[in-house]
Amino acid sequence: MTMPPILLIAHPDSQSALRELWMRVAENWPDGAPPETLSITPDALLEEASIEAAACMMLRSPADQNTVFHKLIDQLEELLIPTIVLFEVTPDTSNGSESRSTRFAGMGAIAAPADIEPVALAGMTMALLRRQETVESLSREVRTANRFHGGLRDEITKMHEELQLATAVQRDLLPPELPNTRGLEFAVLFRPCGYVGGDIYNVARLDERRIGFFVADAVGHGVPAALMTVVLSRGLTMVDTTSTGRKRIATPAEAMERLNDALLRGPTPGKRFATAVYGVIDTKTRRVKLAGAGHPPPLHIRANGAVTPIETAGALLGVFADGEFDEVEFTLDDGDMLVVYSDGFETAFSSSDPTGRGRKLPNMRHLDHFGELVEARRRDGLAGAMAALTRRIDEHAGSLHQADDLTALVIGAGSPGGTEEDAEAPSLGVAGV
Repeated sequence: MTMPPILLIAHPDSQSALRELWMRVAENWPDGAPPETLSITPDALLEEASIEAAACMMLRSPADQNTVFHKLIDQLEELLIPTIVLFEVTPDTSNGSESRSTRFAGMGAIAAPADIEPVALAGMTMALLRRQETVESLSREVRTANRFHGGLRDEITKMHEELQLATAVQRDLLPPELPNTRGLEFAVLFRPCGYVGGDIYNVARLDERRIGFFVADAVGHGVPAALMTVVLSRGLTMVDTTSTGRKRIATPAEAMERLNDALLRGPTPGKRFATAVYGVIDTKTRRVKLAGAGHPPPLHIRANGAVTPIETAGALLGVFADGEFDEVEFTLDDGDMLVVYSDGFETAFSSSDPTGRGRKLPNMRHLDHFGELVEARRRDGLAGAMAALTRRIDEHAGSLHQADDLTALVIGAGSPGGTEEDAEAPSLGVAGV
């Protein structure tokens, strides 16, 4: 491959001097034949649409205009063409050679006095040419990397848009508002650990006095688990229709059995599974009936702060075709609360792994924080209590890198009986993303 020429840049009245200097440099060329040269003026070079040169040697006189000189240096630097600036030394400038060399070097050029020894200038030019091979190779690699980076940026943008759409789709599976009836109030903290997550919940009025509530956790994280929540949401049957056309409320055990069957009917039975709790509460008597499937036990928190886990016997959903789901019944008295939560809370208040691997170790500290909800509700209402719980999560070390999805559905009991009136959910109805 033929090497491009070395450009000899000088004003017309200085070109002969620069060519004579190059002849002496060529005579002292350290290795083989010297490269070809091309003489050009600074103004002519600035008018060139493209420049092809192995290097440039520029002779600058004190009369040169700084504006043209700086534009030329900037143009050559942008094109990655190495440049040697030779400045004429006069009695007025001889003492400033060192500072001038430093100034030119800061502009991306090598500076040397015009009376430099030809041998030294030849060695300097040869070194630049050899270095230029590496510079051009690196430049090609950078251009290739930039092309790949552009394609990668487009793919990341596309993935970001798709995940935002998935977030919106999953949000559509959640109830738009929570029912508040006289004697009962509902609130929920829902926070996926990414754009989407494997937790899902629902609260729906079943008839004039009963409300169904549901919390499920698909095994895994991210998009695969989020897709599973679609199956869980659509597979849950709270109310069915009898052969006579009448509406019938499914018991929690029946709802779990049907949801289990729905998961097992999929293309990969036994390979996608979830935990869940489904319950029905009578708004008049505040009698709760629920069933669980491998889920953390719901917490019955009494008005005095005592916490009772509600143990449920039921296998994981989507694993066993003959799975049985026993029902548990209890009553919420005045000031009591029921908390149905996902296992992400087991790492929400955890310490780092002592082995130094950065993992969050499960613990039971969340039970203490849930136990504080009763007093916080008495003082600030249920919305204020949930806001305080959210703040404690946010203030905990590592909350910006949540290890798992967090969902906590809370039912607070007030005075029983009375006229039931739906009201807008508390502001904490959906907290955080």
